[in-house]
Amino acid sequence: MNSPSISFIIPALNEANNIIETINAIKSAMNTMNYEIIVVDNGSIDETVKIARKLGVKTIIKLLATISELRNFGAAESKSEILCFIDSDISLAKNWEEQLELFLNNQKFHPLFITGSRCSVQTGNTSFIEKNWFLLLQKSKSQYINSGHMITNRETFDRISGFDPALKTGEDHDFCKRAEKLDIPIIENK
Repeated sequence: MNSPSISFIIPALNEANNIIETINAIKSAMNTMNYEIIVVDNGSIDETVKIARKLGVKTIIKLLATISELRNFGAAESKSEILCFIDSDISLAKNWEEQLELFLNNQKFHPLFITGSRCSVQTGNTSFIEKNWFLLLQKSKSQYINSGHMITNRETFDRISGFDPALKTGEDHDFCKRAEKLDIPIIENK
């Protein structure tokens, strides 16, 4: 079997209510590209690991790790040049693969990149904090892609030295700031 052309890396902790939809959305969106899905679980006490394994997903348990460490560990275990970091409650659009291929075809002259989209919450049953946090992110002009849906290549990931393992949150913002210092393009795809 050929190496996967894209690795989806999903950190998880007690995500049994979300992980099925996330994994199925990836499977539904991927038509022609060879891919792998890696769930890096931080010690779930619910059915997250069992569900992921039942769906045929490589699942690794990494206890007492920061979200940065989970993402880095998944990247180290992956086999692809393209890395897609998504959260376990993210759903990909059905045309996601087409959009990624279009982006990658346009990146031929830019070997380093970070892309993806800023995540938002569905309207309706959202908390005041969720609604206002994501609203601020959407209005921000900051060069920043949130790691709920961040795509990069291994060369970029290695050049930046991955996510800072000491960070318990904000690892995506830090990752993008370090990329900016290296003049690595950050391209938001909406």
